[in-house]
Amino acid sequence: MSNAHILIVDDEENIRETMRFALEAVGHRVETAASGAEALEEFGSGEGWDLVLLDQRMPGVEGLEVLRRIRERDPAARVIMVTAYGTIELAVEAMKAGARDFLRKPFTPDTLRGAAQAALAQPRTAVATEEFSLTRLLPPELFPAGRELDVPYISFRTLNGYHFWPVPLPPGGQETEALRVRRAFEVKAPGGEIRRCTVDITASVRGLVRERTGQDFPPEHAIWDTLCRMSLSDYLWEQAEFPPDNLLVDGLTRSQWETVRAMAGLGPTRIW
Repeated sequence: MSNAHILIVDDEENIRETMRFALEAVGHRVETAASGAEALEEFGSGEGWDLVLLDQRMPGVEGLEVLRRIRERDPAARVIMVTAYGTIELAVEAMKAGARDFLRKPFTPDTLRGAAQAALAQPRTAVATEEFSLTRLLPPELFPAGRELDVPYISFRTLNGYHFWPVPLPPGGQETEALRVRRAFEVKAPGGEIRRCTVDITASVRGLVRERTGQDFPPEHAIWDTLCRMSLSDYLWEQAEFPPDNLLVDGLTRSQWETVRAMAGLGPTRIW
């Protein structure tokens, strides 16, 4: 969509102006706000706005609260959260609240324009606040009756304008060296280009999971699907670029270990 009406919300004037120039250069109409309160006044009922670029950390009303109030006024609002301090966990929280994307500072003008293009390409319909829980995504036999797991999972929203989805491995594709686990994905860039990549979890990581859980999960187990998705999400969040053709996972993050423990049924989440 060209000539979109975009609201930029950031308490730093130089960042507001840099973003404004980058988006006006490709034909968008841009307004700015220096605080959450000013943003809510500018946004009004949401009528006439195509996209909001919203900084997370601001004095007064912080970005997540502004996001929630925007969604109350206009459930179909397109909002991209922007931050220099974010983590993948914060990205999940923002997406729970209805953000379309999560953009990490610093970013290039091309990354900004690409993220805006990706958000504007989505239909302007109410964003469902999907449950970010593995019970909707994995076989029911993995969970005790009535148990709900709240662990980070991203696949149907975007990070830095990138989106991905799983695809089948070719015949024999799971037969990798040294007992690695492999999953395949397609990744779509903000401009629309799609590339395929594989994510490999090394034998050493498999060994650590086995040692710490006391369970030897087979290569086809859903735990590896989840860890591969999380690893790809982390890469897109940190790098804002296509991953290598083969992304090697030789260690797990704090969030991934929390997820392993939860999926292994080892009681309340904690970090080893």
